[in-house]
Amino acid sequence: MSTPTATTTSRPQEVDSSRGEPGTAAGGDVVTLEVPAHPRYLRVVRLVASACAADAGFDIDDVEDVRVAADELCAGALELQPKGTIIVTFTTADGELTMQGSAALVRDAPETVDETGAADLRAAILGVVADSHSFAVSRRPGDEQVTIGFTKRHVGVV
Repeated sequence: MSTPTATTTSRPQEVDSSRGEPGTAAGGDVVTLEVPAHPRYLRVVRLVASACAADAGFDIDDVEDVRVAADELCAGALELQPKGTIIVTFTTADGELTMQGSAALVRDAPETVDETGAADLRAAILGVVADSHSFAVSRRPGDEQVTIGFTKRHVGVV
């Protein structure tokens, strides 16, 4: 099993000339994380999600919401038994954090895992902790994959 890898890219930020500090309006960061498609690596995704939210200035409640959203979406993707790795990208800019992720699926992966209402519960949780979210499965021949994502805005940011 491979080990997690992460890369980060910083976008140029405006500097608040009155204080000499980076501004948040024009700046942002992109963190890409690749982890083995195994439940034991969910904690790495949660940790990176939390760190990105905290670095973007989210308060403690919003950081926890981001952690929960990342966990729910990645856990849902893992239920489809992806092969190899899950690649997740966190982008912060203009008072919001966006996560996008994808993983290749094996051909004989389950079409759905919602036998117990887990997808409904997941959607309800995500509806509370994220401003928007997505979970999609593509079954094109030769390109079976699951894609996940969410956006969380700072409280009070329009």
